Amino acid sequence: MNETPQERIERLAEYWDTHSAPTEGYEQVEQPASDPMIVFSLRLPKTVADQLRVAAQSRDLKATELAREWITQRLSHPAEHSPTADTVAVQLEQLAAQLRAS
Repeated sequence: MNETPQERIERLAEYWDTHSAPTEGYEQVEQPASDPMIVFSLRLPKTVADQLRVAAQSRDLKATELAREWITQRLSHPAEHSPTADTVAVQLEQLAAQLRAS
């Protein structure tokens, strides 16, 4: 079957609209009913994609589920993931000290 990428996306979206993934072992992020899910294509280096798959498998998740969870968490709590200037300065000082020592 030679389907276009768009046809494949639509076929997969239809499949997942009618099938549910296992929910045991991870926290499910609730989406408001008025906020429909959409397909979002993301290119990653192979090494990063492989790391994502391994991390997802260790939690019995699909890579896309784990990526969605991480993105949602990051956007829900941006302050937790944004270092302050002081934090960055300390990290740079530590790296500089390590470089001087080597």
